[in-house]
Amino acid sequence: MRRMREYALLGYAFDLEENEDRIRCVAAPVRDASGTIKAAISVSSAAQYMDDERMQALTKDVLWAAEKISRELGWEAPSAPVRKIDQKAA
Repeated sequence: MRRMREYALLGYAFDLEENEDRIRCVAAPVRDASGTIKAAISVSSAAQYMDDERMQALTKDVLWAAEKISRELGWEAPSAPVRKIDQKAA
């Protein structure tokens, strides 16, 4: 539960082989005009190609893509500064 709360605060999530053995994933929510999460976008790969460093690097791209799709759906990002990604939370 602690990890899920952290993901909610950060705006992205990792799957560290919890769902499928030897598969890792970086995901971010896609929101509609009201700000409601309607979908998610993710990048998955075999764990051997998705070490912690690679997952951190992909986080920026996944967040960017999710935000771009969300904006196309009418969502407007809050004016708060982007949160720093905590390396320890991963």
